[in-house]
Amino acid sequence: LSALGQFEMPALSLLEDAAALGVGLRRGRVFADIWDLAAFSRCERCLSARSERLRTMNLEQAVPPAVACPACG
Repeated sequence: LSALGQFEMPALSLLEDAAALGVGLRRGRVFADIWDLAAFSRCERCLSARSERLRTMNLEQAVPPAVACPACG
């Protein structure tokens, strides 16, 4: 599908937003699969911080502050 222009790899920010929304609803436990996040990352500078944010959401079921990256926003 990608070769046909019918699929685009989702951005890491989309996973972050979805996880934060789910956790914020407090209607059950929400877990983001954080294996191989580099495949979804579009910025090497903030990959580590975004990965840690998702790991914290998984463990604490709380939404930490968003990552502010000077390179990608």
